[in-house]
Amino acid sequence: MAFVRTVQYEDAAGEMKDCYDAILRHNLRVPNLHAVSAIRPEIMETLAAHLRAVMSERSGLTRAEKEMVATVVSALSKCQY
Repeated sequence: MAFVRTVQYEDAAGEMKDCYDAILRHNLRVPNLHAVSAIRPEIMETLAAHLRAVMSERSGLTRAEKEMVATVVSALSKCQY
C-alpha cells in the first residue's frame, strides 16, 4: 500500500487548520480521506463540500443508507480503505 503524507490536526496551521476546524464542525474527527488532501487546502475544501452535499442533503435515502451504498461500492471496487 502506498504511503501518503498527512498532517495531524495539532500540526495544522493557517488555511489548513481552518479547513480542519470546518470539518470538525460536522464530524467527531478529521476523516483520513480529508487528511490525505490536507497538504492542498483547496482540494480538501472541495472534497469536504462535495461529501457534505452528498451525505447531508435531503434525498430519498437516510444517512445510514448512503453510508451502506458507499461501503458496497468500496467493496465492489476492492478499495482497501
